[in-house]
Amino acid sequence: ALLAAGAPSARVEPSGHTALHLACAFVMPAHIQWLLPATPRELIDARNAQDETPLLSLYGNFYRSNPAHRDAERDVLKMVREMLARGADPRAENNEGMNALHRAVIKGWREGVKVLVREGGVQRSEVEEYSHRAPSTTWVAGLFGNVVVSETEDDDEGEEMDEDEWDGSGEPDAEEED
Repeated sequence: ALLAAGAPSARVEPSGHTALHLACAFVMPAHIQWLLPATPRELIDARNAQDETPLLSLYGNFYRSNPAHRDAERDVLKMVREMLARGADPRAENNEGMNALHRAVIKGWREGVKVLVREGGVQRSEVEEYSHRAPSTTWVAGLFGNVVVSETEDDDEGEEMDEDEWDGSGEPDAEEED
């Protein structure tokens, strides 16, 4: 309603935050969906006082251990895809040298890593470079092979990767057309 009434989606607060930053910081996929089309391209990668972009803020504040976040994961990943399609830089680093990939690997957010690789142009070698920060070595191996992957080292319920998700070239397989 606010956007339809002419509220400024392009406003940048003194802290550097845009409305999109705040929606991402609070992991609000419905708000991100409303704001993204109204956000000018030059603000998709706007930096706040911590030198974070909206995408980096979203990756920094998403926690699968939070039931509300876990329930919204599909919508969050859809918004990540849309942000990447609008030109969000998955390699943008904050003032601590962290980017979205670092945060996803550290948290063990497998689906978040896969979206960055498949749709954000992140290479397998970049994931492997940060694998020492992952929850476990089997977690990282599971991204690139057909092994059981746990969300945390002591989680007994892992997920199996599809054999054809990676072709070994460092690039994800192209998705087949229906």
